[in-house]
Amino acid sequence: MKVVLQLIAIMVVIATLLSINTEDRMLMIGEVRSYGSVILAAHDAAVVEQERKAEGYIVFDEVTGARNFRESLMINMNLDSMLRPDNAAVFSGPIKVVGLFFVGDDKVPHDALGRPIYPYEFVQGVSYRNETITVRETLIGPSVVALIEAPLNVNYGVVKLKKAVYRYLDKRL
Repeated sequence: MKVVLQLIAIMVVIATLLSINTEDRMLMIGEVRSYGSVILAAHDAAVVEQERKAEGYIVFDEVTGARNFRESLMINMNLDSMLRPDNAAVFSGPIKVVGLFFVGDDKVPHDALGRPIYPYEFVQGVSYRNETITVRETLIGPSVVALIEAPLNVNYGVVKLKKAVYRYLDKRL
């Protein structure tokens, strides 16, 4: 009887350790997948207005960029049109776009010759969970800054806020 109880205790310990390991792996997969997806989406959102580019300025088309951002998230995170996961293996609920900011040459200070001044300290308040949080980034060129909330499918209900900054590159930078 004593041996049986010891075996049961050992099995409980092993099952607990396996459960913790699985939770840690799910957390890691969710972290990597959410960050990778938001940086790809920020890249896809960096659509430049060609007529302004011809003038030497990088100005983002925010309407097209926002649509591309959403579509990219849907593809890369396997989400439906309401940004809910198609397969709830990694994410437990809908992805929320907390902020999407297009910081082109039109939104930074300019020098006396009309050239944009970089690096630029981007600071923006965002409403998040009934609080205002501050997004702060030093941008060294035209950039798209994105924040998403990703609820991960783990027992202890982790919700991750992921920020990505995509700097637009062209020949002058």
